[in-house]
Amino acid sequence: METSHPAWMQDALEAAHLNGTRSHILYSQSRLTFIYPVVSALALCALLWEVSAHAVLFSWLALVVVLTLGRFEMLRAMQRDRGHCGGSPGQWLNAFALSALFSGLLWGAAPMCIVPRAPDQLVQFTLYNGLVILVICGLVAGATVAYAASLRVLFCYIVPALLLPAVYLISIGDRYNSVMGGFVLLFLVHVSTTAVRMHVQLRRHFELEYELNRLRQDLEDAPAQR
Repeated sequence: METSHPAWMQDALEAAHLNGTRSHILYSQSRLTFIYPVVSALALCALLWEVSAHAVLFSWLALVVVLTLGRFEMLRAMQRDRGHCGGSPGQWLNAFALSALFSGLLWGAAPMCIVPRAPDQLVQFTLYNGLVILVICGLVAGATVAYAASLRVLFCYIVPALLLPAVYLISIGDRYNSVMGGFVLLFLVHVSTTAVRMHVQLRRHFELEYELNRLRQDLEDAPAQR
C-alpha cells in the first residue's frame, strides 16, 4: 500500500521543518546575542563620555536597551507559543529577522551618532571611529556564527551594521577614515561569503535530518499497512 505523500506536500512539510529548525536554533542561543550588544554599548558610552554629547549617548543607549528588552519579550512569547503548539515557525523567523534589522541599523548608525566630528582633531576622531568599528566587527563576527542558520536573519543584521559605517567613513574623505571604510567593506564581503558556506552546510544537515526522520517514520508505519 502507498504511504508516501504527494510531492507538493513533501515540499511543504520539508519547508516547515527547515523553518522550525532555524527558529529553534536562533531562539535557543539568542540570549547571549541579545546581551552582548548592551554590554558593548555601555562600554562605548563610558569610553566616549568625555567627548560626546551626553544626550546623544543616552538616547542611543536607550534605544539599544529598549530593543534588547523587546527581543527578550519576543523570546518569551515564542516559548509560550511553542508550549501551546502554536506552530508558526515562519512567523517567529520573520520577527527575529526584523529585530536583527533594527539592531543592525542601530549599530551601523553608531559612528555617525556617538562619535562627534572633529576635523581639527583627525587622529583622535579616527581613533574613536576605529574603536567603535572594532566593537561592531566583533558583534558581526559573533552573529555570523549564531545566525548562520538563516541567511535572511544574518544579512538583516550584518549589512546595515557594516555597510552604513563603511559608506560614512569613506564619505568623510580623509585618507585614514576612507581606508578604514574600505576595510569594513572587505570585512562585509568576507563574512558574507563565509556565512553562505556555513549556511549551505547547515541546510544540507537539516535536509538529511528531515529525510532520516521521514524514513524512520515510514519504517515504523510499514507494519501497520500490511
